[in-house]
Amino acid sequence: MAFDNSKDKVIKSWSFNGLEISVRSYNGGDRKVQIGPRTFERRDGSVGHRKAGRLSSDEFDFLASISAEIYKAIDAG
Repeated sequence: MAFDNSKDKVIKSWSFNGLEISVRSYNGGDRKVQIGPRTFERRDGSVGHRKAGRLSSDEFDFLASISAEIYKAIDAG
């Protein structure tokens, strides 16, 4: 079965320095945390996306600061 973007529901999302953190549910399933993608500006001015990869200490601090909100968004389902 191929991924169907229309079945991917974003419950709540946050953004920090181009890094997206979200709680999502696919096709009515369990709520899960997604870290990424990372948004950046290309040399030509267009917007690009890539995997989050490693987190800086500032990004990790941000993730830690919203952890209670993330748990609430997961448990609300």
